[in-house]
Amino acid sequence: KLNVQTASREEIIDLLLKSGLWPMIIQRPYGIIADPSDTPKAVFVSTFDSAPLAPDYNFVLAGEKRNLETGIEAMRKLTSGKVHLGVRAGAEGEMAFLKGAEIHTFAGKHPVGNVGVQIHHVDPINKDERVWTVNIQDLAIIGRLFNEGRVDMTKIIAVAGSEIEKPQYCRVVAGARVDSILRGNVKPQKEGDHVRIISGNVLTGTRTAPD
Repeated sequence: KLNVQTASREEIIDLLLKSGLWPMIIQRPYGIIADPSDTPKAVFVSTFDSAPLAPDYNFVLAGEKRNLETGIEAMRKLTSGKVHLGVRAGAEGEMAFLKGAEIHTFAGKHPVGNVGVQIHHVDPINKDERVWTVNIQDLAIIGRLFNEGRVDMTKIIAVAGSEIEKPQYCRVVAGARVDSILRGNVKPQKEGDHVRIISGNVLTGTRTAPD
C-alpha cells in the first residue's frame, strides 16, 4: 500500500505506471493516454453518463466512497490545479458529497454527461493547455489500488437493449468475453435475424462479437 496523503507526486505516478493503471488517465485535447512528465492544469471526472441505456453510477458505485475519495486525492497530487467533479442535478447517491474535489452540477439531456461538455462549461482548454480526465469507475479502481494495495479490475456494467430478455447489472472483470455476460439472456431470434452487440453506449460504442 502507498499512503496517498503522504506520498509524493513521483511515487503516485510510479505506482500507477507499475500497476498498469496509468492508461486510465486520458489527456485532452486529443483523447490520448496522459504523459506522466506533464502537469495538467486540472483533472475532470464526470460522475454520470447521460447516454441511452447507460448505467447509473450512483447505483454502480454505492459503497465506493472511500475508494473514490482516495482516487480524487491521488489526482490532486498530479495536477497544479483542481479536480473537478461533474454531478447530475437532483441525483441520489454520494457523488455530490465526495471530498477533495470541486463539485459542478449539470442538468439537461445527453451529452450533458460527457466530460468534454463539462470541461467546456467549467474551464475550457486554451492554446497550449492540457487537462486530464478519468472515468468514474476507473477512479474507484485507482483508489482501491492505494487503499488495498492490489489491482482489482472488476466493475459493474449495464446489460440492456431491445433484444435482452432481462435487463440487469453484471459485475465483470475488464476483458471478460461478451458471451459469458449475454449467454441465455438474448431473446430468441427468427431465422435470418441477427443481434447487434455494442460495447459502450448505442451512440458512441463499438460493435463487438460474442467471443
